[in-house]
Amino acid sequence: MFNKYTFGHNKVSITIKDSPEQPTLSTPEEINSGKRVTVTCSVFHSCPSEPPNFTWSHKGTVSSQSLQQTNGQWKMTSSLSFTPSKTDHKKKLTCTAAFTGGKKGDSMTTLEVKYAPENVAVISEDSVVEGSSVNMTCSSDSNPAPHTYHWFTEAGTMLSEGHTFTLNNVSRHIGTIYCKAINTVGHNNSSPTQLNILYPPEIKTGSSCTLDTSGVTCMFVIDSHPASEIKLWGADPSTELRRYNEEKHGTLTIVILQGVLGFSDTVHCQATNSQGNYTMTLQVPQTHETYNSKLLYISVAATAVFVMIIGFLVWIIRR
Repeated sequence: MFNKYTFGHNKVSITIKDSPEQPTLSTPEEINSGKRVTVTCSVFHSCPSEPPNFTWSHKGTVSSQSLQQTNGQWKMTSSLSFTPSKTDHKKKLTCTAAFTGGKKGDSMTTLEVKYAPENVAVISEDSVVEGSSVNMTCSSDSNPAPHTYHWFTEAGTMLSEGHTFTLNNVSRHIGTIYCKAINTVGHNNSSPTQLNILYPPEIKTGSSCTLDTSGVTCMFVIDSHPASEIKLWGADPSTELRRYNEEKHGTLTIVILQGVLGFSDTVHCQATNSQGNYTMTLQVPQTHETYNSKLLYISVAATAVFVMIIGFLVWIIRR
């Protein structure tokens, strides 16, 4: 009689878990620096009146959503929106779900942030001798690595492509060089790089000696790198002329010598550095004072010689 009132066909299965389920953390397939993204963390629970509380290891805007499932459970989802940067690359992102009673579950992922090349720079030898070759490398920090590199002159003329670039027959007139690194996210240029080119001295043809009311001024313009040591002399190479002014303008050195240079008709300038030396001789314009002094000197010398000869002849006759 009582069997007609049985509820044996309506069974309920109860599963008791000692610890809560671990949350499921989901991120977009591609995360780019500077572009806002949303990551989600979801967990199932059975107490809608006291849902789990989520915390994130990264700052951002957090929102939550709870959805009832068909099996009597609820799915709680926490969303974190933030704008990633280069510094987030390879950083750990963790979400933690805290349940009533003190139980916790967490999930972690490593952020893979893509960003355009940064800190692009030209790496080259410390110095290079003019006429030789120099190898340069375009370095950068990016994710993913650059797939293309371009090399340019300061005027924007493309020199080459590739991670490395060899410049042959280096000239002091090459100017600056920069490189561009390109990846799937974007591109960036290096700062213009001036090669440290070593070359021997050259005394420019504009060097000259001039004459005005203040006397003679001789100017030598020397182009060299590294800077040259300067030596000046007049008629006597063993006697240096040390009273001169020296000005430096980049790789140019301007030497100015003022004053009457005694009886010398020429002034010599020798410039020397680690790459070689160069000597130039200039004619010295003669002032009236110098010309008259020379005449006086010659006259006095001739008179002295004449007197000595007369004296010698007299001495011979008296004997």
